[in-house]
Amino acid sequence: MNCERCKSFRGGEAVFRIRTDILNLNVCGQCAKEARDLGLLVEPLSDATASTEKKAVAATA
Repeated sequence: MNCERCKSFRGGEAVFRIRTDILNLNVCGQCAKEARDLGLLVEPLSDATASTEKKAVAATA
Protein backbone atom coordinates (compact mmCIF):
# COMPACT_ATOMS: atom_id res chain seq x y z
CA MET A 1 0.00 0.00 0.00
CA ASN A 2 1.38 3.40 -0.97
CA CYS A 3 1.54 6.43 1.31
CA GLU A 4 -1.71 8.40 0.96
CA ARG A 5 0.03 11.71 1.65
CA CYS A 6 3.17 11.73 -0.49
CA LYS A 7 2.36 9.12 -3.14
CA SER A 8 3.05 11.62 -5.90
CA PHE A 9 6.36 12.83 -4.39
CA ARG A 10 8.20 9.93 -2.72
CA GLY A 11 5.98 6.90 -3.29
CA GLY A 12 6.80 5.43 0.13
CA GLU A 13 5.25 2.29 1.56
CA ALA A 14 2.51 3.03 4.12
CA VAL A 15 3.28 1.47 7.50
CA PHE A 16 1.64 4.00 9.86
CA ARG A 17 -1.83 5.51 10.29
CA ILE A 18 -2.44 9.17 11.15
CA ARG A 19 -5.77 9.71 12.91
CA THR A 20 -7.56 12.90 13.88
CA ASP A 21 -11.20 13.97 13.96
CA ILE A 22 -10.92 14.78 10.26
CA LEU A 23 -8.03 12.64 8.93
CA ASN A 24 -7.52 8.90 8.63
CA LEU A 25 -4.46 8.38 6.42
CA ASN A 26 -2.07 5.48 5.89
CA VAL A 27 1.39 7.01 5.58
CA CYS A 28 5.09 6.21 5.19
CA GLY A 29 7.71 6.68 7.90
CA GLN A 30 8.78 10.16 6.79
CA CYS A 31 5.20 11.45 6.75
CA ALA A 32 4.59 9.80 10.15
CA LYS A 33 7.64 11.61 11.53
CA GLU A 34 6.30 14.93 10.25
CA ALA A 35 2.88 14.18 11.78
CA ARG A 36 4.49 13.42 15.17
CA ASP A 37 6.36 16.72 14.98
CA LEU A 38 2.95 18.40 14.54
CA GLY A 39 1.53 16.54 17.55
CA LEU A 40 -0.82 14.25 15.60
CA LEU A 41 -1.68 10.70 16.71
CA VAL A 42 0.40 8.16 14.75
CA GLU A 43 -0.22 4.41 15.03
CA PRO A 44 1.63 1.51 13.38
CA LEU A 45 -0.42 -0.49 10.89
CA SER A 46 1.21 -3.71 12.15
CA ASP A 47 4.03 -4.55 14.57
CA ALA A 48 6.31 -6.16 11.97
CA THR A 49 6.30 -3.35 9.42
CA ALA A 50 6.43 -0.61 12.05
CA SER A 51 9.59 -1.97 13.65
CA THR A 52 11.25 -2.19 10.22
CA GLU A 53 10.22 1.36 9.33
CA LYS A 54 11.38 2.79 12.69
CA LYS A 55 14.86 1.42 12.01
CA ALA A 56 14.90 3.00 8.56
CA VAL A 57 13.70 6.38 9.85
CA ALA A 58 16.23 6.32 12.71
CA ALA A 59 19.06 5.64 10.26
CA THR A 60 18.17 8.62 8.09
CA ALA A 61 17.61 11.02 10.98
